[in-house]
Amino acid sequence: MDPPTDELRSQVAVALDDLTREAKEGRPDGEDQLDEILGMIETRVEEALESGPDEDEHSELAAVDAWAGLASYAIARFYAPNSPWPWHKAGWDKRAPERLRRIARMLQPPLEQAARMLRAASWSVSVGFPWGISISVGWS
Repeated sequence: MDPPTDELRSQVAVALDDLTREAKEGRPDGEDQLDEILGMIETRVEEALESGPDEDEHSELAAVDAWAGLASYAIARFYAPNSPWPWHKAGWDKRAPERLRRIARMLQPPLEQAARMLRAASWSVSVGFPWGISISVGWS
C-alpha cells in the first residue's frame, strides 16, 4: 500500500487551514466541507490499496499509520479542543464517523497483514471522538 503523497498531505493541510479560518468566521457549512475532505481521503485510500501490499511489512504498517494520521488530522483540525469546533453544536456530525469507519475498514486488511508478518500479538484499528482513527499494534 502506498502512503499518502506529500502533495496530498499539503493539499489536505491547505484545505483544512481554509476550513478552520472560515469556521472561526462563522460559516455554517464547515461540516459539509470536512465531509468532502474526508471523502477525498477515502478515495485516495482506495487508490492506494490498488497498488498492493508493500514488500516490507514495516513500510506497509507505516503506510497504514500515515493514512490513519491524515484522516485523524482532518478530524483534529476541525473537532479537537482548541479547533474551531462547529459552534452551537455538540459532538460530531454523523458523516464524520461514517467516513472514518469506512477508511478504518479499508485499513484493516493491510494492518492485519503487516502485523502478522511482524509477529504482533494483537492489532486493532478504531475510531474515537474527537481524535479520529487509532492504529494499535502490540507484542508480548
